[in-house]
Amino acid sequence: MRQTTPFDRLPLAGDHHLALLLAQACMGQDTPRQIMTEQLANWAEGGTDALMSPTRLTLFTLLAGAATHQATHTSLNTCTGLDWRRALALHLWYVCPATATLAEALEEYDKAAGLDKNSTGYCNPPLPPYLATHALRNNMREDHEYLLGYLDQIRAGEQHKQVAGWAAGGGVYSDYLEVNALVSDMTTSQHPTPALLEQLRPRLLTLCSRLNNLQCRTALHRLCVSEMSKKVVGVLRAVVGEGTDATQVLSQQLSSLPLTHDYALAELNLITNHYLTHLAADT
Repeated sequence: MRQTTPFDRLPLAGDHHLALLLAQACMGQDTPRQIMTEQLANWAEGGTDALMSPTRLTLFTLLAGAATHQATHTSLNTCTGLDWRRALALHLWYVCPATATLAEALEEYDKAAGLDKNSTGYCNPPLPPYLATHALRNNMREDHEYLLGYLDQIRAGEQHKQVAGWAAGGGVYSDYLEVNALVSDMTTSQHPTPALLEQLRPRLLTLCSRLNNLQCRTALHRLCVSEMSKKVVGVLRAVVGEGTDATQVLSQQLSSLPLTHDYALAELNLITNHYLTHLAADT
């Protein structure tokens, strides 16, 4: 999924002045850049930029040939939401002079990505897909740890009793994050004991029924709960193991979890194949 950039919400239709500025910037001339740089400085000096849209100011920053700009009321970064390829292209086309070579643009990008030891990065480094995914997972884990700590404070102080619908809301997320943390610890140690797996089983079964009762007011919320359910199913499959009893447990939980149709169908096919395999082995 593409990340949101500062320019996604910029209304361009009918803005003829901005269109002229963009046309001049694309020609690679230095004079428009210098004029825009002076204009940004004047706006900042008089505090006028505080009355302007940050999105528009970000575009003006790019037209001035700069990747970042300190406005009166906010810091602007034209590389926000861009992957490393787009960030490199931005430096090649807008930040560097029109006469700059690709090698010079790469050098400028290295500084922007923090690859130069003497520079602080402000854009995404050139990570390959598997490392980018790993970094994203690390960030997600840090977010989970922070959220779990916050929910634990509410629960430990019994403040959750004052929260309306805690059992069907915050309590579900708290239990899910606890299970997620336990699974992460076992995965890291690579030595999950049978006792630990058995302790997870009742918690997972309870969590399955509670996930289905979570209120989902938006499509994004439904997607998040569906992803949570998928992870719970994956852990439950590892805990219950294989066999006819495991097949029965998994099929019961699949029917109650808020999963997407495609994923639920794939899981049911997998369970059916396992069941037929064990049935054939028993006979």
